[in-house]
Amino acid sequence: MSVSRPGISTDDHAAVSAAIQWAIERLREKYPESVKYDDLVSYCWSGHEDNSARITFWTFWTKNKHNKISYNPATNTYRFRPQYPIASGEDLVNYLRRQATANALQVKDLKEGWQDAENDIDRMEKEHKVLVERNKKDGKPRLVWADNPELYAPLDQEFRDMWLKIALPSPGDTIKELTRIGHRSAGQVKDAKKAVAATGIKKARKTRGFKQTNTHMAHLFKDFSGKRAQAGN
Repeated sequence: MSVSRPGISTDDHAAVSAAIQWAIERLREKYPESVKYDDLVSYCWSGHEDNSARITFWTFWTKNKHNKISYNPATNTYRFRPQYPIASGEDLVNYLRRQATANALQVKDLKEGWQDAENDIDRMEKEHKVLVERNKKDGKPRLVWADNPELYAPLDQEFRDMWLKIALPSPGDTIKELTRIGHRSAGQVKDAKKAVAATGIKKARKTRGFKQTNTHMAHLFKDFSGKRAQAGN
């Protein structure tokens, strides 16, 4: 994607900040390639390549480190850092195979560093390299999983015809056959009598009387309520 570069004055700090955003976009377009600092300055400041412009840009660039940018001090180059290190179909296949789980990746996240992701994913789906879930509205790929083309083998038409001729039993016949051999559904009660008993009202449980075991403490459990009433009279 081509972008137009803004005219920037070395005294306009707001414009310099805008140039930094253009530089980040430039790195995203060039991913997975790295770009030299001088090339970024030349791209963003076409016609403003004097020393003062470079110093101003460098001051803002170093103060506004972006989490989407990585720097290689050995080569003095910068590189875009997308959410996933994927820029091609081969990168996608290798990344999915290295995953510890079979989680899907969102295509919108892949497009951050892989601008032609949708077209490549369409092709890879036909080649059985990836499994794709698409948006119902526009049919564009939304989620992608790993697939294996080795799991797909051509099948002779003779076997296809044999498979299609196999008649499946109706739901009613299936239930009858399962009932005949003693199978029951998960919600079906095994014993009908127990089911009826379970719906009945349970009788109240009789409370057991207090069993006195320590006779020397018997006076603690005597009822003196009658004596209190007599004392009140």
